[in-house]
Amino acid sequence: VLANPTGNADSIARIEKLLAEELTVTGYGHFGDGNVHLNIVDLTPDHRHSQYLKTNLSSRIYDHVIAKGGSVSAEHGVGMQKRKYLAKSRSHEWLSLMKGMKQLMDPNGILSPYKMFVD
Repeated sequence: VLANPTGNADSIARIEKLLAEELTVTGYGHFGDGNVHLNIVDLTPDHRHSQYLKTNLSSRIYDHVIAKGGSVSAEHGVGMQKRKYLAKSRSHEWLSLMKGMKQLMDPNGILSPYKMFVD
C-alpha cells in the first residue's frame, strides 16, 4: 500500500509489473455474506516472495480484517497457519468456550491433534 502515491509513478509501475509477473492475487468465496477467501500466490520459480508473504503480508491483512470487525477464520477452521491470529479477533471468553467444546467433543484429543488448544 502506498501512503502517498503522488510522484511515485515509477514505484507504482514496478508494483504493477510485480503483481502481473510474479504474484497473483485472487479473492473468492461467499461474497454475499462477506466471507471472502484471499489467495496470494508467488509465481516465481524460486518462490522468493513466499517468506515475505507469510511473515509480513499475512499479518497486515489479518490486522486490517480484524480492524473492520472480521475474523481470520470462518467455516473451515483455523488450522496451523492462522492459529496465532485467532486471539486477535476472538475474546478470551470466546476462546475458552471453543476450548471447552473441543474438550467435550474430543476428550482424548484425537481429532486434529496439535491444531488448536494443545496443552
